[in-house]
Amino acid sequence: RVSITGCLVQNKISPPFDEGYELYPRSARDIEIIKPIGQVPILTLRQNDSQGIPIYVDSVKTISGIVTATNQFGRNGPVIIQDDGAGMALYGSGYVSKLKMGDSVSVTGPLMVHRGMAEYYYDAEICEIIIHDNVAVPSPKLVTIGDILNQKWDDIELLESKLVIVRDVQFLDKGNFDSYRNYQITDGVNKISLRINRAGSLSGTDIPTGKVSVIGIISQYISQPPYQGGYQILTRFPNDVIIK
Repeated sequence: RVSITGCLVQNKISPPFDEGYELYPRSARDIEIIKPIGQVPILTLRQNDSQGIPIYVDSVKTISGIVTATNQFGRNGPVIIQDDGAGMALYGSGYVSKLKMGDSVSVTGPLMVHRGMAEYYYDAEICEIIIHDNVAVPSPKLVTIGDILNQKWDDIELLESKLVIVRDVQFLDKGNFDSYRNYQITDGVNKISLRINRAGSLSGTDIPTGKVSVIGIISQYISQPPYQGGYQILTRFPNDVIIK
């Protein structure tokens, strides 16, 4: 496939002048080869460099997956999708307005990085969204806090944007949950932040005092490279915190 720029002229000897159109490129630079956009597993895009930046940043790729979060984190999302190997964040209201939980989708767009989080940024001129079906949301992957903290941020970042469950943890905070705040949970060995991004989730409810299981999306938020650490668990619904 090529893209051609040129001047449109008509070349026909006699009437009716209803054909004979020709496109005249001005130079060889007016003929541009379009590189095909390849379908890749999400795991391919989870490969980072030594600074924790995806090696495919700024490239346009097509990925497919099932939606595990939509507007739970705000009007711009991110929407989260995952395939069998990994997950990816899709940032922008253009994704949030089109997708719902369980949608099986293919998405073409530019890969960006924000505060260490790899994400597809919505650009209406580039992005393409194809909804194939609506299916069951994948079950969360059982992990430990240590698994999350020790993932290879400077290699293949396996758990970022995955739906996970962490069992037998306790909150270090007391009182009530509030929106747009972080809360610390621990398994007795390691601790990690649990983030509530918007009102209507756990906001206003009591912080459990005993052991719980937590379901959520693994996020990352760190100010500048190298993007080492800064991992968080983003809850989506009130029942993402399961009291034992």
